[in-house]
Amino acid sequence: MSNYAPSDEGSLPQPSSDSFWEVGNYKTTVKRMEDGYRLCNELMTMVKERCEIEKSYAKALKHWAKKWNKSVEEGPEYGTMSSGWKSFCTEAERVHDLHMEVRDKLISDVQEEVATWQKENYKKLMMTGFKETKEADDAFRKAQKPWAKMLQRVNQSKKAYHTACRNEKTAINAENNGKKDTSISPDKVKALRDRVEKCKAETTKTKDKYDKGLQEINGYNAKYMEDMTLQFQKCQEFEEKRLQFFKQTLLNMHQCLDLSVEQRFPQIYTDLQQSIVKVESGQDLKFWAKNHGTEMGMNWPQFEEYNPELRAITKKSKKNVANEGITMTNITPLTENYQPNSYHHQQAQDSQNSSGSVDDYDDTKNPFAEDDNPTR
Repeated sequence: MSNYAPSDEGSLPQPSSDSFWEVGNYKTTVKRMEDGYRLCNELMTMVKERCEIEKSYAKALKHWAKKWNKSVEEGPEYGTMSSGWKSFCTEAERVHDLHMEVRDKLISDVQEEVATWQKENYKKLMMTGFKETKEADDAFRKAQKPWAKMLQRVNQSKKAYHTACRNEKTAINAENNGKKDTSISPDKVKALRDRVEKCKAETTKTKDKYDKGLQEINGYNAKYMEDMTLQFQKCQEFEEKRLQFFKQTLLNMHQCLDLSVEQRFPQIYTDLQQSIVKVESGQDLKFWAKNHGTEMGMNWPQFEEYNPELRAITKKSKKNVANEGITMTNITPLTENYQPNSYHHQQAQDSQNSSGSVDDYDDTKNPFAEDDNPTR
């Protein structure tokens, strides 16, 4: 709808089609400039959401890697196969780093660039709107105003001419009917004839005015088109700048997201594959046999001569115990009068006695030794 204020001749005509040349239809082009500002916001929102996706994905990879790295370390998997499992955790951590870099680049190379361009090309006014769109609207309005007023006069002349034609036709019909009606006086018939002549004169007058109006506006059409085209081209140039910037922005976004050109990305999976290839079942089976199976050492039972002095359990170092276990050298049956707590009681007393030592230990208290004096 046109923004022109009503004049003394009436309001300006409304557009009869969606043609750019119709009054007020240039506003679609001005609105495109305003839409550019909104599109900047939408593009930044689009990039922001993708940043959140990259961050969430990277965070999920990090959590997944931490969870399964701990699970493998605490689980039953072993050897090179354990390393094979953990190599996927390493892959996830490295991919996490890449996607966090993608997120950071999207912010710095895309989102912030769009915000800067938007601020430089759309200067907000105090009340509402933008300086660029107001200037474009004012320029179009100025270029269209003379032609619009001519069009308004043409439409008014056309309306007056069409009204005169209808009145003339009505007067002619009334005259013809009066001539046929014998009840109408000759003076009345003459009055009808005079009205016809008056209507014809009005028709001729309005037609001439209508023709002159058309000649005037058609003579101005070239100037009108020139002025409107000049302003339209300025809007086109502004839009071309936006389109070119958006195209470059999309290319920058593609560059940020395209990990196929990132040399570290294929290297991650080359390293992952090599880690999997290094898994050796034979090596793992050999490790198991040596540490938990048939290749472990063993203190096989051997004949030992009776020695009454050798009654205590041989104590070995922790290293030997871990590797070889404990070998029992002598077992003595319990006697009927055996006091089950005598050995442990003696140990408790020795530990409480600060002056006690290993040398004070009485081997006669050994619960595994035979009691030579049952009545004691």
